[in-house]
Amino acid sequence: MDMSQGFPQLVLETKEGETGCPMYDSENKNCQVYHDMPLNCQAYPLGFNGEKYFVTDKACQGLGQGEMTADQLRTQRDAAKVDYEAKVESNTIVPLIYSVIMGDLVDQSRKAMENMSDEQKDQLQDIMKEEKD
Repeated sequence: MDMSQGFPQLVLETKEGETGCPMYDSENKNCQVYHDMPLNCQAYPLGFNGEKYFVTDKACQGLGQGEMTADQLRTQRDAAKVDYEAKVESNTIVPLIYSVIMGDLVDQSRKAMENMSDEQKDQLQDIMKEEKD
């Protein structure tokens, strides 16, 4: 989990001794997830922080190689902006979802405790005491 950009982000690790994207098949020169490419891949190596665009990876092998059309840059910028907006939305909604799920789990636990016999409650207390020691 990478938090360097201010958002939680899952990062695929490369195999030992390899560099570059682990989803890129360098032998066949194609992306293995091209048709379902994540937004950050579509924008790579461009990022957006809500105010400006920036290069996320100065070691990108494609930087400075070949030509980029205005349409390609626009598409990449759009993807970077949509990726940023999706992260902002996720950061807003994830805590809400977490609180709903946790509230439901607490409610289920309370109901389960209410349905336990006195003997089961004593057994549970014994288990909890053992874990503290």
